[in-house]
Amino acid sequence: MLLLDSAGLHLGKEKTAMTSNAEQLECDILRVFRCACQQDRPDIAEFMLAALEKLDRDRPVCEQEHRALNDAYREIAGIGMSPR
Repeated sequence: MLLLDSAGLHLGKEKTAMTSNAEQLECDILRVFRCACQQDRPDIAEFMLAALEKLDRDRPVCEQEHRALNDAYREIAGIGMSPR
C-alpha cells in the first residue's frame, strides 16, 4: 500500500538506488570488457558486450545521458582502427 506523504520520497530513493546499482553494474561490465580486449580475449569481450546491450535495452528511455554501451562501441571502433 502506498502512502502519499512519504511514498514519493521513498520511491524516489529506491529509483536512485536502482539507477546507481545499474550504473555501477554497467561500469563494472565495461571495465571487464576493456580488460578482455587488452588481454586478447574476444570471446569474453563479446560476452560482456552482450551484457551491456541487454542492460541498455532494459534502461528507461529517459535515462540516456551516459551509456556504457556507447563507450564499448567506441572501444571497438578504436581497436579496429589501431595498427598492429
